Amino acid sequence: MRTTARDEMEAELRTVISEWQEGRSSFRLLDAGGGSLSRIPTEVVPVLTVVDISPEQLERNIADEKILGDLHEVDLGVARFDAAVAWDVIEHLADPWKVVRKLLAAVVPGGIVILAGPSRYSLQALVTRLTPHSFHVWVYRHIFKKPHAGEPGRAPFPTVHHADISPDRLADLIAKAGHELLYFRTYERSKRGKLKKTVPLLGLAYDMAARIGSSVSGRNMLESDFVMVIRPAADGGR
Repeated sequence: MRTTARDEMEAELRTVISEWQEGRSSFRLLDAGGGSLSRIPTEVVPVLTVVDISPEQLERNIADEKILGDLHEVDLGVARFDAAVAWDVIEHLADPWKVVRKLLAAVVPGGIVILAGPSRYSLQALVTRLTPHSFHVWVYRHIFKKPHAGEPGRAPFPTVHHADISPDRLADLIAKAGHELLYFRTYERSKRGKLKKTVPLLGLAYDMAARIGSSVSGRNMLESDFVMVIRPAADGGR
């Protein structure tokens, strides 16, 4: 089976996390916007706290502690967790840097914060920004065959794609605040393969647009997502 960029990213991320958690029998993990499924590649079972704005999503989660609330407003505490993760969350936030700062402050010295989301430079993100949410729901239901898409507690959720989630911009904000970037990678995690199987002509058009856009912009517009692991400054950036 061919190894994909996503496979490589997951293996690299697992290595980074394994090295960090070496010698730990457990750790306190905050999953910000974790919804119904908390995603972090770890062999150590964490004590899990999940914060989400959707009661339907929280109800399906098996976290030890569940907090219903808006990440912009909810009190995450200070140095309360060993690690925090926000996976496919920051693209939905009106003020992502505010929330990232809260996550960094909520982690103890020596802890880590994992951020993952769409690359704002990708063709997928561009299409998302230029089309209404109703179109995203239609695509999920009729192209990706998810009949319950858009119902309460089910993806796709409304997106903002604030400029601060651009990978380079976010990395710069992190560095200027004195935090350490332990791992950073962009990769393709788009549904392009399924699109090409379901609607071949549309998939071909997507490929052509991405390649032309990449040539013009000087960026790989097929790299749809990014992941970064941050070690907060000693004071959590407070």
